[in-house]
Amino acid sequence: MSCTRTALAADAVEIFTAGLAAVAPAALVRRAITLEDRRLVIRGLGGEEASAPWPPAAGVWLVGAGKAAAATAAALEALLGDQVRGGLVVVKDGYAAPTARVEVAAAGHPTP
Repeated sequence: MSCTRTALAADAVEIFTAGLAAVAPAALVRRAITLEDRRLVIRGLGGEEASAPWPPAAGVWLVGAGKAAAATAAALEALLGDQVRGGLVVVKDGYAAPTARVEVAAAGHPTP
């Protein structure tokens, strides 16, 4: 078996890229949250599951914080559509992402 440095580098890049794609907020939201038979179903990493009637009468308001909060809010907006009425997420400076209904605020240390 011969492995060239170029082949190993290409394999490393492919593995790294696949790893990033697997933990992208949109991919995680699609795997964890689904709409099934008029129910919102949320699945945990250990296989546990919770559900609630869908759509809720009052809609959904999103609140979050962290580097991935804006991208996660955008993914939830795409999944849940007009049921997302609004919300607020706070992200680290440089991690904002476009959202339709959720306000994105950037913050940093030492002052939020």
